[in-house]
Amino acid sequence: MQRTVRQVQVGYFTLDAALGRNEAALRNRELAETVLEMVERQVTMGLATAPDLLLARQELARARFDLEATVAEILAARGDLLTACGVPANVPIEIVRITDRDLPEAMERRVEDVIDVALRGRPDLGAAIETVRAAAAEVRRAEAAFMPQVGFEGSVGYTWTEFDTGTDIPVPGSSTTTYPSDRTSTPIWTVGVSGSWIIFEGYIRENAVRAARSAQRAAEADLEAARLDAIGETWDAYFRVQAYRRQYEFGIALVRSSEEAFEAVSSAYREGLATITTLVQAERDLQGSNATFIDARAELLVAAADLAFAAGSEFGRSTAPDGPPR
Repeated sequence: MQRTVRQVQVGYFTLDAALGRNEAALRNRELAETVLEMVERQVTMGLATAPDLLLARQELARARFDLEATVAEILAARGDLLTACGVPANVPIEIVRITDRDLPEAMERRVEDVIDVALRGRPDLGAAIETVRAAAAEVRRAEAAFMPQVGFEGSVGYTWTEFDTGTDIPVPGSSTTTYPSDRTSTPIWTVGVSGSWIIFEGYIRENAVRAARSAQRAAEADLEAARLDAIGETWDAYFRVQAYRRQYEFGIALVRSSEEAFEAVSSAYREGLATITTLVQAERDLQGSNATFIDARAELLVAAADLAFAAGSEFGRSTAPDGPPR
């Protein structure tokens, strides 16, 4: 069940990220169109050359290509989400976009607390514990075969006796004889004790105990391995969440800085103080910053889902702010 929930969460976050990349690609295309218009005006005024115009057109073509790539990514992500939900991939679906929300509460917990939750709540650990208990019970049953067996038996019943009245047919010359009726009951009960103690049977019981103890040790080893896996997976997921959270915060600052740099370079280009190469590089940097931010946000959400899966418990809403303030 938890694995299915995680797959749906990851599919949801992946689709949301694909939609975010599509929106960013739309902005990139609009940005490339703006740059092309700017260069065309510069060419008209004699402040830019034909190669500058060709470079701007190249950037617009690349932006359009990237936009179409995001459309294919959306379709693939939507199909993956529907498949995770157990729905045919061709069913139309629209999701509610993740907007400004608080980060999951679990990310504020200490890693030791999250590991404790995992050790208490993971289903695989619970199943391993039950296996150890069953193996221990089997050992006790095998050892009990060495003990003497005592049985108790008892029964209670009655014996009924009934005599009916009867009359003999007289023989000529004799008298008539009459027998009275009579009913009696006699209780009958028995009590018994039996016992047996097998002294030797070809080491069958000894081998059964050895096999049971071996199975118990194997179950205990599996439990310890599952426990170590749970600790390792939770530890790894916890610090991945922390790392992606910091990347997400740095991504906000990166987008802001790239926007400011692009505005400055655009102004300088219009004044003839910057080259087309510098302008295009600033445009690419802004596009890359938006892509980096969207990827960091998606990785943060997926890492939070992985943490909930590793810990075997829900840690709140695995969502983050949709974008930097504008």
